[in-house]
Amino acid sequence: MEKIKILLVDDDPDFADQMLFYLNKFGYDTIYLPSQRSAESRLKDLHFDLAILDLMMEEDDSGLQLARKIKAISPEIPIILLTAITNETGYSFSQEFKNSPELLPIDKYCEKGIRPDVLNKIIEQLITIKK
Repeated sequence: MEKIKILLVDDDPDFADQMLFYLNKFGYDTIYLPSQRSAESRLKDLHFDLAILDLMMEEDDSGLQLARKIKAISPEIPIILLTAITNETGYSFSQEFKNSPELLPIDKYCEKGIRPDVLNKIIEQLITIKK
């Protein structure tokens, strides 16, 4: 059986290392890129089943910009947006997503710090829905 491929884009190398450890432990084949720009430059030649994106990278909405580009190329790809924006600014992004999910080009929003087993269940659910 072919491994599920996950694109991980995050500009925090420590967080990315932690995510890579758990994603690999859960059996996923993970492609890591450190920025919106690096991901955009390779979108057409990358093949992945799900994307996990940081919201704030080069710009405050880099993750959303990248999500829109991914959905324009492959609308069936599930996208999880991870962020620490609530911790950093006090702004609750999750409430906006709950109120108007159709306005955002993502399938799931999660705060950074989510337990790895919970994230794995979300990935499994999104991959199952995709199939």
